[in-house]
Amino acid sequence: MRKRVILTPQQKIALYASNGIWYEALTAAAELRRTNSNDPNWANLLQEVGLSKIASEAIVEN
Repeated sequence: MRKRVILTPQQKIALYASNGIWYEALTAAAELRRTNSNDPNWANLLQEVGLSKIASEAIVEN
């Protein structure tokens, strides 16, 4: 039987990003930023892909 590993939101973001699963990485980082505007994961992720100019912009919801 396999043991389930429970990851923190920060660990999920790192795992998704390191495996090129950008939609999930951005979604998880955006959710963290939505609940905690001081969380650095959103800005860090955008800076990693050369989007630092928009890292501090507000997330617009529909």
